[in-house]
Amino acid sequence: MTDIPRERKALTAQGLKIRTREQAGFTFDYSDARAIVEPAHDFFLHVAVVKAADSTQAGEDKVARFVEEIGIDRFPHTGISYNALAFQSGRLQEGQPLTRRGAHTINDYHLTTCPTHGGSLLGPTGDAWNLNYSVRALCLPQMPDDPVTDAQLRAAGKWAAALIRAGLAAPGARWHGHRDVANKDCPGRAYRLIGLLMTYTRYYTAVGLLPTTSTGGVMQFTDPVPGAAPDPDGSVVTVGEALNRGNWAYRNGPIEGSYTDQRLDNHEKRLDALEA
Repeated sequence: MTDIPRERKALTAQGLKIRTREQAGFTFDYSDARAIVEPAHDFFLHVAVVKAADSTQAGEDKVARFVEEIGIDRFPHTGISYNALAFQSGRLQEGQPLTRRGAHTINDYHLTTCPTHGGSLLGPTGDAWNLNYSVRALCLPQMPDDPVTDAQLRAAGKWAAALIRAGLAAPGARWHGHRDVANKDCPGRAYRLIGLLMTYTRYYTAVGLLPTTSTGGVMQFTDPVPGAAPDPDGSVVTVGEALNRGNWAYRNGPIEGSYTDQRLDNHEKRLDALEA
């Protein structure tokens, strides 16, 4: 059942900063019930195919409203067809309520598992291919070939981590691209960054959205995972090691700034060398 106050309270408790639909000037009424499955079992990354906003809040609000208008036009009973937007600035915008169906994701290929990112793609409903019930979607409001920023990826990772930590998504939830289940280019160049996005999601899930050490400093990969039991040999599990065990992309670390094609190519070559 749609419960906007509950989801907002849960995400605020995790420290997630996200602009509300009311603040951005959305017009659709999202209060009616559209059944979903909770917790969400996975996340999907999309691209809106719209002109990217300038770096101002007003510019982002305008683009967010346009994405909502597109959703209303295409899906009159749904409204905006993504649960959140992540702008190049790193700011987040609410989309479709997390407790209301409308994640813009259908498993057209009828895949039971994702061959690229792993995990089951079967929705736990009578309509196993309609993932709108059981996944949540984040969209990059820009063109498919526009740069993807590190701030943007971190924001998306924090959003997913907040859902996991709040119990709104399963602890093992994975990221996929729209193209994994449909004949589309979506999410454009960002598809090549899903490994890094998963790294950020695991990191913020492990240490919190505002990670700090016992002395108040920013959490580093070399710090121990808060509350984690030692390994059988008694060694402390660091944040970096925990991520490394779950996702090899962590080992090359984040790329600062924008992810242009050349930087992506160089990054992938380094990752290939690490795997060789």
